[in-house]
Amino acid sequence: MKPMTGAKHLFVALGTLALLSCVSEPVPPAPVEQPAAAPVTSPVAGTGGGEPAQEFKVTEEVYQKTFEQIEGVIAELNAIIRARDFARWEKRLTAAYRERTSSPKYLAEVSESVALKKNGVVLGSLVDYFNQVVVPSRSSVKLDEIAFVDATHVKALTVIQGERYILYWLVRENGTWNIGIW
Repeated sequence: MKPMTGAKHLFVALGTLALLSCVSEPVPPAPVEQPAAAPVTSPVAGTGGGEPAQEFKVTEEVYQKTFEQIEGVIAELNAIIRARDFARWEKRLTAAYRERTSSPKYLAEVSESVALKKNGVVLGSLVDYFNQVVVPSRSSVKLDEIAFVDATHVKALTVIQGERYILYWLVRENGTWNIGIW
């Protein structure tokens, strides 16, 4: 075998360093509605407005049917986000989500998150939010369970190392599950 040249050594070292830098503890996805992921405790129902959680019960059949619908929605959202298709993603937002997330106050708050500050990112629009927050954190999420708040509001959850995290707050509007807030 021929010994490696200096450039080849450097290339191998940089490649190894790049691979090793990817090996780390799994990082929970940052929720779309907040700068940091928040574990959900049982019961997970409630309005999110500081009110006590109230349990909303559904039959196993309704749960399974809704889970399958939302699993399809999340697969579609993953594809939209992987394709960086802002226009299609924006169509899956409720008016309230769009209004809140595109507000200068909210964008400034999210811009203060550690990850964005570290990279010098300042969000100025919903498009920036999509490209800098949604695309990196939501392109391949997996639905593990859902929690009904009521018949038209569901939390889509993932489980990472035994902790439950909210992927999306979904609202059923005109027969379609959309990303919302409440």
